[in-house]
Amino acid sequence: MSTSASAVGVATESETPAEATHALERSLRAHADAVSYLGARTTVLSRFLDLTLPHLTAAQCQAIAASLRLAMQDAIAALPAPDLSARHRATLSEYTGAVLKLLDSR
Repeated sequence: MSTSASAVGVATESETPAEATHALERSLRAHADAVSYLGARTTVLSRFLDLTLPHLTAAQCQAIAASLRLAMQDAIAALPAPDLSARHRATLSEYTGAVLKLLDSR
């Protein structure tokens, strides 16, 4: 199935300024929707983590921390190097470290 450039929010040379503006607006809406989705998901998972941790034993936290370390190593290793920017790698490390710190503090 073929999709035109303007259908995905990319302006082409043959578009009028109005068409290009409309394409840009669609693209911005799509990106705003994606950010909103990620924000909502982050909020739910953060609250879940905050509510779950107090119910875990120290041994459970240690086991989860060990599993998380391995899972994140596998996740990073599975991504092709060009797809994993330095910023993405730093963010993965930062958030993994924050969760591991929470688990270790239990």
